[in-house]
Parts: sequence; C-alpha cells; structure tokens
Amino acid sequence: MRIVIVLFTLLYLFLIIDAEQEEETYTWEEHKERFELQHPAEEEDERRQNFERTDAFIHKYNAEGHKSVVGHNHFSSATKEEIERVAGIIKDDGDNDRFDDTVISERLDENNYPANLDWRNVNGTNYLSPIQNQYGCGSCGVFSATCTLESRWAIKNKVKVPNLSEQQIVDCIGWNVCNQGVWQHRVWSWLASTKDFYLGYFKNPAEHYNNHLKHDNLKYKTYMGQDYESNYPYNGKYTEGDCKYSGNIGAYPSAYRTTDKTIEAYHRIKRKSPAAFKAALQSGPIAVTLSINGAVLYHKSGLITKASCPTGTAHAANLIGYGENEFGKYWILRNTYGSWWGEGGYANLERTDVEGSEGACGILEYGQIPNIYGDCVHDGNCNFIN
Repeated sequence: MRIVIVLFTLLYLFLIIDAEQEEETYTWEEHKERFELQHPAEEEDERRQNFERTDAFIHKYNAEGHKSVVGHNHFSSATKEEIERVAGIIKDDGDNDRFDDTVISERLDENNYPANLDWRNVNGTNYLSPIQNQYGCGSCGVFSATCTLESRWAIKNKVKVPNLSEQQIVDCIGWNVCNQGVWQHRVWSWLASTKDFYLGYFKNPAEHYNNHLKHDNLKYKTYMGQDYESNYPYNGKYTEGDCKYSGNIGAYPSAYRTTDKTIEAYHRIKRKSPAAFKAALQSGPIAVTLSINGAVLYHKSGLITKASCPTGTAHAANLIGYGENEFGKYWILRNTYGSWWGEGGYANLERTDVEGSEGACGILEYGQIPNIYGDCVHDGNCNFIN
C-alpha cells in the first residue's frame, strides 16, 4: 500500500512539474496557432492581455499546492462576456423550489453498490456519446439534458447510444438559449410535449412571454422526442425562425403523474444528499449544475476540491460515475467544453459522504434525470399517464 501511495504521489508531482514546464515557455503566438484563433485585428491587444492574465493565474494556482492542475485551453484569451456565457447563465427563478420534496426513490441496497462506477465502461460497454463543445453559446443545459437522455435511453432500452441534436432544442424551445440558458428539466418537458399536450413550464405559455418564452414553437410539434444530430447538426448559435421538425426521433422522455398529481417528464434528486446522488447514478448518468471559476475553467488534471471551487449553480453538466483513489473520493464530471478541457472532456470532482453538504462547486445542489419508460414508438404502448 505504501508503494502505491508513493507512486500516486510521484505521479501527481510529475503532472505539476510537467504542467509548469509546458506553461513556462508557452507564448501567445503558440496559443493562437494551437487553437487556430482568428479574431479582428482590433481585438489583438485585448486578447493578448486576457491570455497574459490567464497565464499569471495558471502559474499562481499551480504553485499553491492544490490537488488539481490547471493549464491553457481555448478560454485563455476569451473576453469576460464570452466566459460568462459558457461559465453559466442558468438562474434559479423559483422553478426549483420543489427539489427538496420531489425525489427519486432508488430501491437499491447501498452495500451492493460498486466501489467504482463509470458509465463509459460498464461491463465493457460505453454508454456515453462523444464529448461535445458548446462553443460560445450558453447551451450547457441543453447538452446536459441531452447527454442524460441519450445514455439513459440506451441503458433502459438496451440499444446503442443515440447521438441526439442539441441544435434542435436551441432553435425550437422558444427563446434565445445562447444568451439566456435553460434548465435541464425544461428541455425534457419540451421534448415530452406536443401541439396537443403542453407539459410543465410550457403548459401555459402566455404566462412566460415576459420571462423567457418568446415563441410557442410547440404548436407545430406533432411528436415527442429529439431528432438525431446527423439530421440537425450543432452550429453553436440561435437564429430566430430556424426551428425545424423532421420527425426522425432518436429518444424522448415520457410524462408521468407525480404523487402530488402534477404531470412531469423528469425526476429530481434529493438536494445536498450524496447518498441520493450515488443511488441515482446506479441507473445511469445524471444532470447537475455547478459553479465555474478558474480552477474549473482551466482544469487540466487531478482532483478539483471544494476548497478550490466555490458553490454555485450557474453551469450545467453531468455526473457519469464515482470512484476513490489515493487522493480521495471523487465524482466523475462530464463537461461540454470539448476534449481540450480537463482529461479528454472529463474531470474528477471531490466527493463527500456528508449529508447536507452542497459538495465541491455546489455539485449536490440540483440533480435531475429524465423519466424514461421505453421505446413506445416501436412497441406501441405510449399510455404512461395514469
């Protein structure tokens, strides 16, 4: 055991030293070439100054002895406005007050949970679609909702993971998601709705016209579900009037009647309960929210701890598993910043067993999963509301 601890410690020190050596000689010109940056000539000075500011933060952070390492990525020269858009624009507008009362109930014995769980490899099967990049659009909630639906659809129906279209949600949900964001459960409510059956937030669209909703695109929607990415590829921007429906759906959440007689298409996970989050992960990835600071935005490797990341709920992502190594317990976080971010788009986030804790980066504040009964398009049984 001591040998293993020493090896992990040496590996951690090597990662820090390697990162420091790489960043020590990394220049603005190299950065532009690596990320193929193109911007107007009048932005050159501002972009370079942003890069230099990021460079100073990276050197300072890595010298402070954190359990994680940060490094340059495609955000290093981004403007404040660009970072705010991708770091999270989800706001708690009161729609989430019921997270304390409506919780999923996973009837599993915790003693039988695996010590480590990673939905990228469960019995040799990868239940995650390839890592995505939301680019400059504040569509993190769309990607988080889509990832959860894709994976849980494949797990539930024992089929290949469908690669679904985030752009369809961006174009069709009814407001400028790139600038205003969207909660994951609203995505599932929209997907489970049709022109004849409005669900959740969309049930009374006129009530929301002065808030988010600008266009009632559901009145043209004749089917539940989400198109395939191949039919409706992502372009990272919202253009009013671009909403399209092909009817070639890859997956969908299903409506059900809750114990308080409301009709929903998703389940909430008990807030600030690591046991509930761990239980929910037994059946598939979950949608979460977290705060983003420099330690997360420029994350490269290692363990992101609560000490290095404040709590918050502005950015949407996914938890796809958990584990424990010599550095401690961790959640496996999947992000939508592309494969340049973290370790191929993933990161380890410090995990606690303390009930009532909001967790590192506020990861235990809001957890959700879509309600999935199965593929009723093919088996003909779509009567899920009872």
